[in-house]
Amino acid sequence: MPPILIFPEGTTTNGKYIISFKTGAFVGGHPVKPVCIRYLAQHFSPTWESIGGIQHIFKLLSQLVNYCEIIWLPVYYPSKEEQNDPKLYAENVQKVCYYFNIIFKKH
Repeated sequence: MPPILIFPEGTTTNGKYIISFKTGAFVGGHPVKPVCIRYLAQHFSPTWESIGGIQHIFKLLSQLVNYCEIIWLPVYYPSKEEQNDPKLYAENVQKVCYYFNIIFKKH
């Protein structure tokens, strides 16, 4: 199976918390390689925040540079129980992100 990229949160946040993972990425019970993206904005966060689309694009393009940090976590191999329960699998992968101090607090 070729690798595919899925964002299990289904959106972005301001990086201060993580929201629950959707289960769709975990239904197949295949191993996953969590990759976390942290935006290192000084003035304006490129993540979608509570402003309109045009204003967001204007502010994003007004910054000369937009940095991000990519954190590659180890491949996560699901247990038999997780293969049969996508919700449990999604929750456990989310906990791995916490273990590696990727996210500051849970939402």
